[in-house]
Amino acid sequence: AEIVQGSERIAAIVSAMLGFAEKQSTTWAPTRVADVVRGVLPFAEPGLIRDGIALKVAVPEDLPMVSCHTPQIQRVLMDLITNAREALNEKYPHADPGKSLALSAMEIHGGGVWIMDSGSGAPDATARGRAVRITVEDVGTGIDPTIAEHVFDPFFTTRSRTGHSGLGLPTSLGIVRDHGGRLTFESKAGSGSKFHVDLPVHETLRGD
Repeated sequence: AEIVQGSERIAAIVSAMLGFAEKQSTTWAPTRVADVVRGVLPFAEPGLIRDGIALKVAVPEDLPMVSCHTPQIQRVLMDLITNAREALNEKYPHADPGKSLALSAMEIHGGGVWIMDSGSGAPDATARGRAVRITVEDVGTGIDPTIAEHVFDPFFTTRSRTGHSGLGLPTSLGIVRDHGGRLTFESKAGSGSKFHVDLPVHETLRGD
């Protein structure tokens, strides 16, 4: 168990380093959201299976394309899945029928109600109309309202400092904002959380 935990910490550090490096040589391309999600699953599923977490995936194949740097968005999704996994393990230390995580995607349009903005000054995907929302939802411990405004602060973490730098969500926030998107969440303490990654639609191409 210690070897596995150590390996995961190393993988997280390497992933963060690669994420910063990729920002220096970004290759953007119209991309199918379903393909982005499929690329994440082989890395996410082993840990979820080991912890007895049921994964539910609902990502339509015909969603509009988004213009993105695929490895960066996959890094964001892995970070959100990892956070959800830890929240589930905290609430359900052992096997439980309700221990589940959902990964879904849908097209959204401007005018929606935002629960928590990713930060002032970020490009607003909804202002241009269409976006694709990728949601990572868990039924874990949720986020206490007293700390909700700090979850995107650098170095802020409610967990042990061992393996947690407090840079995961701030880094993900930066990546999503660089894509002209928004990273938001809605949560209720004790009942779970939903994190939304909204990416503007590539206006000239569709996934179908």
